[in-house]
Formats: sequence, structure tokens, C-alpha cells
Amino acid sequence: MDLIGTNDLTDEDKLGFILADQGYDVWMPNNRGTTYSKKHRMLNPDSWFDEDKYWDFSFHELGFYDLAASIDYILKATGHSTLYYIGHSEGTTQFFALMSSRPTYNQKVIHMSALAPVAFMENISGPERFSTMYGSGLERFSKLFHSYSVFSGTLTHLLFKLLCNLNLTSQELCNHVIYLTSGQDPKQLNSTLIPTITSFVPAGTSIKQLVHYSQLAHNGGKFRQYDYGKPINKVIYRQDNPPEYDLSKVSTPVVLYHASNDWIADSMDVMKLCKQLPNCSMILISWPSFNHMDFMWGIDAWKLVYESIIEKLKRY
Repeated sequence: MDLIGTNDLTDEDKLGFILADQGYDVWMPNNRGTTYSKKHRMLNPDSWFDEDKYWDFSFHELGFYDLAASIDYILKATGHSTLYYIGHSEGTTQFFALMSSRPTYNQKVIHMSALAPVAFMENISGPERFSTMYGSGLERFSKLFHSYSVFSGTLTHLLFKLLCNLNLTSQELCNHVIYLTSGQDPKQLNSTLIPTITSFVPAGTSIKQLVHYSQLAHNGGKFRQYDYGKPINKVIYRQDNPPEYDLSKVSTPVVLYHASNDWIADSMDVMKLCKQLPNCSMILISWPSFNHMDFMWGIDAWKLVYESIIEKLKRY
């Protein structure tokens, strides 16, 4: 049995190891532009001449091209015709973008477990809500200063590792940074894992990716492709506005795992997503303060989330 998991689940979450121990063939691709996936046959992401072209992607390209290629590669390598898919946050966005844009890929996925699923973002809250207000400004900054990526350099990891490992005070500061980006839940965060977490996170992405998510938060509750502005939209899409993803084409059985304290994947937005998926069910995590990142490294993630995932995999 083959299983693909994304986005960038780290070793400490244990889910990959648990599944492997139960006989699943677990594949965990890295998104392009992250620490372990920056190579390109023609472009150098660190070159002034290439970086604008290299970093010209968002979750649409990660789904439409990269996820499709990953699925095809895995099935060819294993000789299987189908697989299971587990995605967290951005990994779910990529999945929905692919399956709605290239519906034939639904036939290759037996079941999809979506942890903290992100498609509609109208109800995003906390500091993340504030940050999405500056998507257009970030896009202009990117072009003005010829800077097209964030958190993609070795220096970023060195700074995070240094700041989060100096002493207990600095470690507590890192804890609060995590809370600010995902929701506060100190009882689920194992502080001793902070040095390990900061060795992998943040892993880097394109500024275009951040802008695209910002657009989702301020486009009137639509899940649609990147908005370049009317003049360029007319050239690329042949219409004034970017096309919406047709979620009715996502025929793969999907279970959406969501949490009440998730500032990014708000339960109202998750409910809206489920209503548009033809084969969907929802599971609310029973821990009231469970947040966006607890799905990956929460102390009780096994009991609250992973047991259910494994049960669903066995059923299908």
C-alpha cells in the first residue's frame, strides 16, 4: 500500500514512522523551493538572473505540476495504480488545486486525509489576518527589490536555531512565535522539540505563494487561481478575474480534520469547503485549544488525529 504525505511533515510528528511500521510504503515529497528541494535543470534560485523565473510559482503550480508528477513517479516506482494521500495545510491546498484542475488524478487516489485544510480563507484570524492585508504591497516590494523568496536561505535556519536555543527565555520566545502564527496551545507543544523543529521550519517558499494566500483571504470568499490584475488576467486566463477551482470535480473521498483554535483553517471555511466537495466528511478535533501546527507536532496528535487517520486508511 502506497501513501504520499505532504506538506513537509517533520520527523517529530511520528506519523510517517507509525504508518511505515504498519506496512505502508510512505513517500514524503518536499515542495519546490524548500530547503531540500531547490535544484532545477536550468535555473539557479540564487542567481540574480534566474531567481524571478525560478520563484514564479504558488500552490497552483505545486499542485498542478509538482504533485501530479510526484503521484506519477510514486506509482511508476512501486508498480501500484493508486495511493492514499495525507496533507497538512498547504499540502491540502495543492491537492484541491490539482484534483479540480486535472480530474483524472482522482482515479489515482483512494482516499485523502486533510489536516487543517486550507482552500477558503475568508475567516482567517489572529496576526495571520493582519499579515494577509499586505499581499499587494509584498508583491510590489518583491519586484522593486528583485526579491522573490522568503525563509529560503541557510542564514534563516542559523538565526532560528541560534535564537531558539540560547536559553529558556529565548526558547519561550520561540514558543510564542509559533502561537502567533497558528493559535495558542502550550499544553500541546513539547518545548524540548523546538531545536528540532527550527532545524526544519521555516523551510522557504516564494513570495508569490504568500501573495496568493493573501488573495484568498480578501477576494470575497473564493478559492481561485492567482490574480495578476485585469490586464494580465485577460492574457493568461482570457477573462478579467482568475478562474475559480471547481471543487465538484474532486471525486476522491476526503476527510477534513479541523480544530476550533486554528486561526488559519477556520472551521467556518472548512465547512464551506466540505459543502462543495462531492464526497466529504468532517472531523472536529476534540481538544478545544488544538491549533494549526498541533496536527504535526502536538503531544496528543496520535490520540486526537492519527488513530482516526489509520482507521480511515484501513476502511478504504
